[in-house]
Amino acid sequence: MHAFRLIRYEPEVGSELFRLGHRNMPANVISAITLRTLMVLATWNIVPHERIYFWLAVSVPSIVGSLVLWWAFRREAARQEITPPTQLRRWIVWHAVCMCLLGLSAGSVGVLFGFSPHLDLLIGCAFVGTAAYSVAGNATHDLLAFFLSILTGGLAMSFFIPNAFGEASVYMIAMTWLYMSILSIAANNSHGTVVNSIRLRLANAALAERNARSAAQAEQANRDKSEFLAAASHDLRQPVHALLLFVEALRQNHQGKAASGPSGSSGPDQDALIAQIASAGQAISTMFNELMELSRLESGAEQARIHPVALAPLLQQCVEGLQLLASQKNLHLRLRIGRSVRAAVIQTDRALLARTISNLLSNAVRYTERGGVLLTLRQRPGHRLELAVHDTGIGIEPAQHQRIFEPYVQVGNPERDRNKGLGLGLAIVRQCLRLLGLEMHLHSTVGRGSRFWIRFDQWRTIEQTPAPVPQADAQVVRSLAGRRVLLIDDDAMVRAAMQTVLGVWEVELRTLSAVDDEKLQALAEGHWRPDCILCDYRMPGPRNGIDILDALTDVFPGAIGVLQTGERAEQVQAEADDAGYVVLYKPVDAAALASTMAAVLRATGPAPLSALREEASA
Repeated sequence: MHAFRLIRYEPEVGSELFRLGHRNMPANVISAITLRTLMVLATWNIVPHERIYFWLAVSVPSIVGSLVLWWAFRREAARQEITPPTQLRRWIVWHAVCMCLLGLSAGSVGVLFGFSPHLDLLIGCAFVGTAAYSVAGNATHDLLAFFLSILTGGLAMSFFIPNAFGEASVYMIAMTWLYMSILSIAANNSHGTVVNSIRLRLANAALAERNARSAAQAEQANRDKSEFLAAASHDLRQPVHALLLFVEALRQNHQGKAASGPSGSSGPDQDALIAQIASAGQAISTMFNELMELSRLESGAEQARIHPVALAPLLQQCVEGLQLLASQKNLHLRLRIGRSVRAAVIQTDRALLARTISNLLSNAVRYTERGGVLLTLRQRPGHRLELAVHDTGIGIEPAQHQRIFEPYVQVGNPERDRNKGLGLGLAIVRQCLRLLGLEMHLHSTVGRGSRFWIRFDQWRTIEQTPAPVPQADAQVVRSLAGRRVLLIDDDAMVRAAMQTVLGVWEVELRTLSAVDDEKLQALAEGHWRPDCILCDYRMPGPRNGIDILDALTDVFPGAIGVLQTGERAEQVQAEADDAGYVVLYKPVDAAALASTMAAVLRATGPAPLSALREEASA
């Protein structure tokens, strides 16, 4: 039956149902006491007193039990909002017991039958009314208990009906059970309506809570965005403002020299102005680079490329990169690696992990004024590897432990001093760790310092020999002498650097910043023919590097195309594979550049693409 499944209702629904019954219970008890008092007064001079006492002996325990249950549940409800399912079952069982006793006492009123026709009619009306009231008073919140009370009450009443109705008792019993069945159907429908209304109300409350939470999150996100834009605007305006002033000072200095002649006052030192302009430009460049990196990490375009990475050389490199900054602040920056993990190797993305460690170290150095910063790598219980950054800096309050990983949040830099960074370092750390599937842990004491640590569950050891610094092989470089190479790159600094290096190698290099139809026509009409074409992938205009290489190799069928790119996107590699070009990823060291060019410029003809890739990656 559906009634016997009520105990399996959701805890929230069950709790609400029982609270409804709890609110109705005082009225039930009062009505039961009133009805029994009236029945005793009506029958006291007609029915033998022992029968009245018997009926009261059956009725009183049910009334007392209901009062005790109401008082006990009232205390329970005051302690917790939702009663746990295990405790709720206990209350339902005790309530069912009380309802059985109430039903038994209501049916036992038939013990008073047989002493007066008018009294029999009164007793029958009292029983019928009690059963009808039970539908509204009990069935709405506990249908199972209602069924049990109807069953016990009906059985008791059926036992006493023959005393009053004699031969017609069969019909009276049948009418009684028909009445009970109709009441049960009405009770079931009423209970279903109440349960659905409770579920709907709880669903609406949950929806309202989710909407309120979403609205609060949206409001917080809007505030964070406003704070981010305000901080970014401030930090961008400062170096731009300084840059404009420096440029104006340089212009005025130049005009002053021109007006005064060789013997006039020279004004501010021109080299110092240029250095200040470069510093302001570097500040702007740093901010844009970090903003772009954070945007790239958050966009999902960056994916972790998992490879075996030896930790000791990586950590040493990160520490060496921050030694100058630490020494300028008279701080000790040290690296300690446990003996058992000096040859530790993990599966991770080397670039993302290096960025994470460098940002943590840089952040620690910036916010530490005395003492030092310590980077440690140790083995922890459970064969876990722990990488930690310790500092003796200003510390972080517990309330700020999550907030410091948000962009532009700096708890110790209210004046927005750029010497303490831009507030993007830990935001980049969080995104890098998200891509690596790692979790950052933090312990900090205000005024004493902080400890950030990462744990690796999987690692192994492998003996390694120090890797030599890549250098271009002399024999490989000699093989490049006299070769003709065409370089297409929109970055003037890259073109200048390539011109310098390839010039030392005696390579005949020509460079272009872009390629359009007119330049293609001029190249096709000229007599100079390149042996190799180096082209950057991301170029201004609608064409990318692969499109330009396709056009140039059509003009110069004998030339070998090599794609250079600073992007690590798999799509770039896939497009280059389809087009048949070798890819060099920036930054490219001289050894890799020389070996790749030597491979594609061999006099015996171009090698298979797979072999060239192996040589380039080596």
